[in-house]
Amino acid sequence: MANTFELLPPLVFVMETQTPPGGFIEQAVEMKPEELEGFFKAWQRLHPHVVAHVSRDSLLRISRWAVAEMKNLSLPVEWPAKIPLRLIAASRDQRLIRFGQFKEEGFPLPSHHPLVFRRLLLYVDYDRTERRVVQINVTINGWVEE
Repeated sequence: MANTFELLPPLVFVMETQTPPGGFIEQAVEMKPEELEGFFKAWQRLHPHVVAHVSRDSLLRISRWAVAEMKNLSLPVEWPAKIPLRLIAASRDQRLIRFGQFKEEGFPLPSHHPLVFRRLLLYVDYDRTERRVVQINVTINGWVEE
């Protein structure tokens, strides 16, 4: 029987408003349709892994604001599927591709002020050569509307 063990990528929790690590560069990258399909299939398989490790407590550890408001946070099981992912950056050699979203598209989080909007964001790093997700960065970002 073949071994179907799949290496699960680490989840890196990045403090609110900080840039995820990796030195990625915003640049035009062409991916073949089958590469994109491979990424999205891999991402779908990782949803349970993400749901199991991203919790109210893990988000409280990276939250700089709204800590009191976050204490009652309950993330629905389907929250990763509600965050769109698009190609946003790549390593210099374009081997690693980073998928992410605009901050407004992240999963809504409680706020400490009516004019401040906060979102849970994901930055998913995909290795084109190995055809697998190698790291998932989890952070919080927000903005003020006046």
